[in-house]
Amino acid sequence: MMRHPFTLANDGWIHLVPLGEYPNSDVVQVVDPLSAQSIVNSFYRDALRPNFAGLLVDRAHFSTDLNKPSEAMGWIDAVEARAAGPCCSCSAAAWPTSPRAQP
Repeated sequence: MMRHPFTLANDGWIHLVPLGEYPNSDVVQVVDPLSAQSIVNSFYRDALRPNFAGLLVDRAHFSTDLNKPSEAMGWIDAVEARAAGPCCSCSAAAWPTSPRAQP
């Protein structure tokens, strides 16, 4: 359940993750300018594949569990490394009210 309603920024871009350190059970994940650029590079490398439709935005990573629904919440169609961290753009047609986002 979302605590706050989702609203798209005026420029249409979504801040994916702030720069910083994120401790996990056995490692600390670091998001710095270099890793933010790596995220961007990886996205555009994948985008070169035939039939690339964008990067799936699903509920709580359910697309990795075949026993849970994985309908698209949206599709990331562009990524940028910005000063505050990586950001993405999702086409307006990609949000759940559109046919593209329906299962």
